[in-house]
Amino acid sequence: MVDIQKAIKTAVSKGDVVLGMKEIKKHAAKGKIKLVIYASNSPEKDFPGVKTYRYKGSNADLGVACGKPFPVAAIGIIDPGPSEILSLV
Repeated sequence: MVDIQKAIKTAVSKGDVVLGMKEIKKHAAKGKIKLVIYASNSPEKDFPGVKTYRYKGSNADLGVACGKPFPVAAIGIIDPGPSEILSLV
C-alpha cells in the first residue's frame, strides 16, 4: 500500500509536478501529464488519456501535503521521481 502523503511529498520535491488546473490543462494538452490528483472539494476535469486520483483531504490538506502554504485544488504528475505515486491507479 502506498503512503499517499509520502508519495506526494517525494513527487513534489524530487519529481516534476505542476500545480493548479491552468497548468495541468496546458501540460495535458502536450501529453506530459501522467496522473492528476484532485482534492476532495475540487471539481474533477476530464483530460483524455490521463489517469486521475481523488485525494481524501481538502484543497488545504493537499496544499500541506505538497509542502505549500496555500490550498492546492489539483496537482499534475509529469515525472514521479522516486515516488510510487503512479501505483495509486
